[in-house]
Amino acid sequence: MGKSSLINSLFQGEHAKSNKKQGKTQRLEFFLLKKNQKENKLFIIDAPGFGYVDGPILLKKKFKYLIYSYLNYAIRLKVIVYLVNGEYGINENDKKEIAFLNNFNKEIQLVFTKVDKMNSKEIIKFITEASLFSQDLVNVRQEILLTSSRNFFGIENLRSHLYLDIEDPTKE
Repeated sequence: MGKSSLINSLFQGEHAKSNKKQGKTQRLEFFLLKKNQKENKLFIIDAPGFGYVDGPILLKKKFKYLIYSYLNYAIRLKVIVYLVNGEYGINENDKKEIAFLNNFNKEIQLVFTKVDKMNSKEIIKFITEASLFSQDLVNVRQEILLTSSRNFFGIENLRSHLYLDIEDPTKE
C-alpha cells in the first residue's frame, strides 16, 4: 500500500489504480479533491515513483525527465508531497531526490506512509533522521506527516494540510 493507496484514502474511494506490485504508475495522473462546489479545487497529481520503477532503467530516466519538466513549468503547483516508505525510513535515494527537488523552489512536504507497520522506536529514529537531513533544505517543511492507508491514520491531517495550501481565489 503506497502512493495509489494513499490517494484512494484521501478520496475515500477507488480512484487511483492500486497494484500489488509497486512501480506501476506510468504517467502523470490528475485527481480533483474538493470539499464542495463553492470551495477552491485541489488537484493531486500522481507521478511515477522515484524509488522503484517496474521496467528498464531507460523508463526510470524518462519518468524523471517527465516529472522534472512538469515541475519547471507548473507555476500554480503549491507543494510537492514526497512519500517516504515508513517501513524503511528515508534512504539515500530519497535524500538525493529531495535535495534535487529543493531546487525547484516549491515547498516540499515529507509524508511517511505505512506507519502502521512501524513501532514507536522506529518512528522516532526515522523521523529524527529525516528531520536532521532536511533541516538545511529551505523548501522542505519541518513538520513531517505520518500516514497509514490501511487504518486511515493521519489521512485527515494530510487532507487538512493540503487544503491549507490552496490560496484564496480572490487574492489572484
